[in-house]
Parts: sequence; C-alpha cells; structure tokens
Amino acid sequence: VCRMNIAWYQTSSRTRKILIFMLMKTREPCVLTAGKMFVISMDTFSTVRHILITYIHIIYVYKILIHTYTCIYKNIILKSKKLF
Repeated sequence: VCRMNIAWYQTSSRTRKILIFMLMKTREPCVLTAGKMFVISMDTFSTVRHILITYIHIIYVYKILIHTYTCIYKNIILKSKKLF
C-alpha cells in the first residue's frame, strides 16, 4: 500500500481488513513465553544461566567438602585404631 502511494481507504475491503488485522496484531509485542508464566528474553536467559552456574558450583564445592571431610574422618579413625 505504501509502495504504491495509495491511501488505505482506497483499497479493496479485503485489503483493508488485512491491514486492520496487521495493525491489531502489532499492538502487542511478539515475545516468547515459558508456559505463559514469564517472557523469555536475553535478560531472563542470562539470569537463569547465572543461577544454574552458581548452583553447579555450589554442588561441586559441596562434593569436594564431603570428600575432604570423609578423608579426614577416615584418617582420624585409622590413627585412633593404631593407638589402641
């Protein structure tokens, strides 16, 4: 319509309906949602990524601590058995 420099009201009724439909659709932004609960954007992606990396790091550190304390506990038990 703009290319032909024709006013929208001079087009056919079908074209006018399509134009009105397109205008109605552009009122709301086209976005991705996760379960219609929140909008998925680069901000939410980076936030979720940061949370996951933090969680994985905490689990990793926890496993190291458990392993360390287990080794220390076993050494204490072995040393106490050698004493008796």
